[in-house]
Amino acid sequence: RISLVADRSGNSASNVLYLNGTSGNTASTPRLNAYTTDDIDVRCWASKSSWFTDDQDFGGTRPAGTGGWTFGITGSGVQGRWYFLFYQATVAKQATVDAGSVPAFANFTGYWARVTRNSVTGDVMFYYSTEGATSNPTSWTLIQTKAQSTGAMDASAATNLGIGTRQDLGNGFFSGNIGRFQIRNNILDDGTGIVFDAKFYAPSKLSSSFVESSSNAATVTVNTSGDL
Repeated sequence: RISLVADRSGNSASNVLYLNGTSGNTASTPRLNAYTTDDIDVRCWASKSSWFTDDQDFGGTRPAGTGGWTFGITGSGVQGRWYFLFYQATVAKQATVDAGSVPAFANFTGYWARVTRNSVTGDVMFYYSTEGATSNPTSWTLIQTKAQSTGAMDASAATNLGIGTRQDLGNGFFSGNIGRFQIRNNILDDGTGIVFDAKFYAPSKLSSSFVESSSNAATVTVNTSGDL
């Protein structure tokens, strides 16, 4: 649910999507497959009690084994590695940051995590920024560039966007706070191409849904079960 940063009593001015890493505690919105299949820029402002973690997704549109994409944190032998997975003709393609390349982020501190994919060159680039959730960062630090296949992504089977997990809500549940989740359909970083912009700091505390800020005006639903 939408909760207050570090203080759910009402004394904090900053709201977030508060996730405890368990099934049912996510946010979602429909029809993100229609927004982009070529170049993509995904950005998520988040904070965690520990960034040295395994198999937790910032978000994605990927149903298991069919299409779409996912941006998250994977173990793959070493915890805390960021990855971007997408499909082409139902074949999975994944770019994963090398072990030791992601900085040792301070726990309980918020950062922007960002991934871009260039459909012409195939380059998948991972960045971070220390700027706040309410800004569109002007300064990014490149973590790593990974080569992958060129051409459009297959999003034919992707129907929803999951935030704090991938679309099928089957695993990869995020534990921590998400203040903002943004998708762009280009990699220009000039303020254009914003097709989804969920500002979780903007709705009132305990909101169950709100309209994101892009021109698509998609409804974001906060899904909860259990005690958050």
